Amino acid sequence: MNYIPSVVAKTKTGELKVGADALKPDFAPQARQFKRLMGTSEPIKLHDGSAWTPTMLSAEILKALKSAVKLRTNQNLENVVVTVPAMFNQPQCEATNEAAKLAGLNALVLLQEPIAAATAYLANNPVEGNYLVYDLGGGTFDVSLVRLRDGEMAVLEHGGDNYLGGSDFDRRVLEWVVQQVEDAGGDSDAFSGERERFALSVACEEARVALSDQDSTMIYLDDFDLPITKVELTQSTVVDLIEDLVTKTVEITRDRLRSRSLKPTEIKSLLLVGGPTQMPYVRARLQEEFGIPLSFEQDPMTVVAEGAAIHASTLLSSSRAPDSMAIGSSEEVIWDLHYDPVSPDPETTVAARVLSPGGFKGEARIVSESGDFETGWQMLVNGAFSVDVNLGRESVSKYRIEVRDLRGTLLACDPTSFAIRSGVRTAQPVAPYNYGPVVQGGKMKLAVKAGSPLPANGTAECAMAETLVAGSPGECRIYIVEGNSEHATEALQVGALTIRGAEIPRTLKAGEKVEVRIRIDESRRIKARVYFPLIDEERLVETSILIDAPDPQALSAALTETRLGLARIEDHVAPEEQDLVIRADREIERLEALVEKVHEGAVDEGYQVHKQLSDTQAALRPLRDRYEVKALYAEIAGRIEYATTLCQRYGDSMGEAKLADLTKDLDKALRLGQRDAMEGVKNRVMEIFWEHYGKTKECAEYQVQWMREAASAATDPVSYHEVVRRAQEALDRDDREGVLLQASRAWDFLPDRERMRNRFFDTGLRS
Repeated sequence: MNYIPSVVAKTKTGELKVGADALKPDFAPQARQFKRLMGTSEPIKLHDGSAWTPTMLSAEILKALKSAVKLRTNQNLENVVVTVPAMFNQPQCEATNEAAKLAGLNALVLLQEPIAAATAYLANNPVEGNYLVYDLGGGTFDVSLVRLRDGEMAVLEHGGDNYLGGSDFDRRVLEWVVQQVEDAGGDSDAFSGERERFALSVACEEARVALSDQDSTMIYLDDFDLPITKVELTQSTVVDLIEDLVTKTVEITRDRLRSRSLKPTEIKSLLLVGGPTQMPYVRARLQEEFGIPLSFEQDPMTVVAEGAAIHASTLLSSSRAPDSMAIGSSEEVIWDLHYDPVSPDPETTVAARVLSPGGFKGEARIVSESGDFETGWQMLVNGAFSVDVNLGRESVSKYRIEVRDLRGTLLACDPTSFAIRSGVRTAQPVAPYNYGPVVQGGKMKLAVKAGSPLPANGTAECAMAETLVAGSPGECRIYIVEGNSEHATEALQVGALTIRGAEIPRTLKAGEKVEVRIRIDESRRIKARVYFPLIDEERLVETSILIDAPDPQALSAALTETRLGLARIEDHVAPEEQDLVIRADREIERLEALVEKVHEGAVDEGYQVHKQLSDTQAALRPLRDRYEVKALYAEIAGRIEYATTLCQRYGDSMGEAKLADLTKDLDKALRLGQRDAMEGVKNRVMEIFWEHYGKTKECAEYQVQWMREAASAATDPVSYHEVVRRAQEALDRDDREGVLLQASRAWDFLPDRERMRNRFFDTGLRS
C-alpha cells in the first residue's frame, strides 16, 4: 500500500494504532473522517476513553507518514508540502498548519489539492488549454478550472463542498443495508454497538469500492445475529442511492463553468481526482453531462500526493557546503541567490549577489552535477553576477556554485547548490473566499476578493460607528469574516478585536476613519491589523479562532428564515432562473432533515448544516437582491388591499384614505427603486393593518400557528410550550386578546430577533 488510511485508534491498554493497523472492529470506536472537523475543538473519543481533537489526530497521521519515509529512505523529514481541499476555510487551514507542527514538521506551504493534481497531470504533458479538475475525495469535493498557457498554470475558478464525498456514499449504502435487514425481519439494534457499527461501515465501504470494476458484490453479515447472512449490492442500487449527491457535484461544476462563461467544448480535458471518481457511474455521468474527454493518465488515489511532490521539488532549499569540502580559506561567501525554480524553457537565468563579506572581489561559476554543463568562471561586478544555465534531460537539474578569490583560492559558500525543475510552473494559489471587516447593516466591507492570487494584501476603509470616549469603559468590536457573499451573516468569522476606551489616548468620534488591513499568505494564513489614523495606532486582530459548535435552535431559525426568504421571491423569479430556486428548496429540505439529527445530538451534522446553509444562502443572494424589491412591493400591495378590506369592515374611512395615499407612495418608491422608502410605507401600512387585524379570529389562529412553528428555536422549550398551551386554550374559548398576550410572551423564550438576523449586530464599524 502506497498510502496510509486516515484512521487512528487506541487499544484498551492505551497503545496507539494508526492507518491500516487501526482498521479492526475490536478497536472501535476509532477516529475516521475527522478531516471535516478540522478547525474545531470537537472531542473525538477513542476505544480507551481518551478524547482527541481533529488537529491532534491529523498530527498522528503525519507522524506515521514521517516514520514511513524514515523507514524507506533513512531520511529525517523536516520540510513538507501539505495539501488541503481548495475550499477549506481559514480555521481549517490554521489547524492543518498546527497539526504539522505537532508532528515535528515544517509546512513550507499548504497547497490546494486541485492545484497539486493539475500539476501532476500536466507536468509530463503540458498541452496548452483549459482544464477542469474534478476532485471527489473521501470527505470533500473540489472543482477547479485551470488554464495552461506559455508554460504557466493559472487557476481561473474554485468551487466545492467540504461535506460531500465517498463517506457520504458509504453512509447511504449502510442505511440501505440496515433497511434490508429490517425488511427481512431483523433487528437494526444488531448494529447499535460501536464494534458492530464499525464492522458494517467498513464492509459497506469495501463493497462500494469493489463495484468500481464489477457489477455486483456481497456484503456478508455472518458476524451478526440476523435472519439473513448476506445482501447483494449492485451497481444499479448504488446509483439509486447516490444519484442526488453526484447531481450536486455536477451542479457545482456547471456553476463554475458558467461563472467563467466557458462552454464544455472549451475544456481540453477533465482531470479525475479521488477514489470515488473510479466508480463507473461517476465517470459515465460526467461524460454524459459535459462531454469533456476524461483523463486516465494518473492514479486518482495518489495524483494529489504526486503533484505535491513535484511542487516540493521547486521549494528545495539551497544547501550548504559539507564540512568535508576542501577549501583554501576559512572565509565564507554568503550569496543572495535569485532563480526561477521551475522553467518551461531549455535555459534560464540565475543571478547572485554577495551578502558577506562586504566588498568581496573574486570569481564564481555554476556547474551541473551531471557534468554536462558549466558556465566558466565569471568575474564578480560590484559583488554580483548573472548567467544563463542550460537545463539537463532529467526532470530536476541540480547545480553547484563555486567561488574563488582573486588569488584563485577556492572558498566555502552558502548556499553551495540549487535545483531547477523543467516543466510547467505550478499555479499560484488563489483566495477561495472574500475577506473583510463587518460594518453596520450586517455587510462585509471587502478587503481581499475571492480569486485574488496569493499572497494577497487588501485594505478596507471604514469609519467608527459610534464615539468611543478615551478612558471610558466603552468598547468597539471589530469582526473579520470570510465568505462568498457580501452579507456577513452568510460568512464565517475568522478574526475579532475589541478596542476599549481605557486603552486609547484620545477619543475616537463617530465617523472617524479606520483602516482594516488584511494579508493572506500562500498557505491561507491571515494577518489582520486595524489602523486608527487619528491616534496613529495599529492593533493586531486575533485570527486563531476555532469554529464554534453550531447551536441547533439557531440552525433551525436560520433555515426557517432562509425558506421564508425563498418563498417571498419564488413567484417573481424569471423562468430561466427557476432551476436555482428548485435546487435551493431541495437543499433546504435536506438540511432540515439533518437538523433533526443535530437536535438528537449529532454534532458532526451541525457543522455540515452550518457550512452548507451558508453556501445556499450565498448562492441565493443574487436572486434575493434581484427580486426582493418586486417581492416586497407585492407583499405591501397585498397588505394594503387586505388592510383596506378591514377598514371597510370596521368603518374606518380615515384609515382607508391613508391607505390610498400610501399606495401612491409605494408606486413611487418602486419606480425609483427605493427599498428603504418601501420599508417605511410598509411600517405605516402595518400600523393601520394591526389596528383592525388584531380583532379578527384569523389573527388569533395565525398567532398560535407561528408559535407552534417556532418551537424548535425556543431557548427554554418547557416554558415555551406552556405559553403555546395557554394560547391554544385562549383560542379555544375565542379569547383573542388572550392569544395576543401569550404571543407577546412567547418572544421571551425565543432568540433575540436582531441577534438571529445578524450575529454581528454590535460591530463598531460602518462604511
